[in-house]
Amino acid sequence: MRRALVSAVLVLFLVAVAVLALAAVALVAFPLAIVLELVVVGLLVGAGLRLRRMRRPGREGARAGPRWTTGWESEPLADAVPVVRGRLAVVLDEWGVGGEAGEPTLLVVTELVSNAAEHGSAPVRLAVELRGDAVRVEVYDGSPEQPRRRPHDPERVRGRGLQLVDGLSGGWGWTPSPPGKVVWAEVATQWPR
Repeated sequence: MRRALVSAVLVLFLVAVAVLALAAVALVAFPLAIVLELVVVGLLVGAGLRLRRMRRPGREGARAGPRWTTGWESEPLADAVPVVRGRLAVVLDEWGVGGEAGEPTLLVVTELVSNAAEHGSAPVRLAVELRGDAVRVEVYDGSPEQPRRRPHDPERVRGRGLQLVDGLSGGWGWTPSPPGKVVWAEVATQWPR
């Protein structure tokens, strides 16, 4: 009987130590995670990327769904597209459009931002908005030139961006927005559509 009591007390003691150890790890990890995120955001801002909070439904002036935007006042840096793609993947996941369902939207954003950086002019802005069963992507750049979809050429290594956008989206187009333009696409949240 005495052995059972000692064993029970020992088990309770080990459980209490484990709980205290987990609490100590949480107290250290939480502030460390906050500092790490602040460092990452600082690096992104230092690289010319501006992050804005997305609007949530139900707020004054909110649109049909949550919206996320970012932009560059000068030409985006070469590593800006992968950084935006990574951050947008997190945002889409928060909206419930992560994983395979979000890949078409990420590819459309990659193509449109790359086109704006390569063929457009500063400033460049990206806005992504959840609209029911679709994600609307809008990329503004300072050039008024119409985007040109090139004919399919299997010999060409580049120049298929708008063909990809056309194939992955339910619709796409462009509108003048003086002094530049907005190229937009609507991508279904359910894939394959």
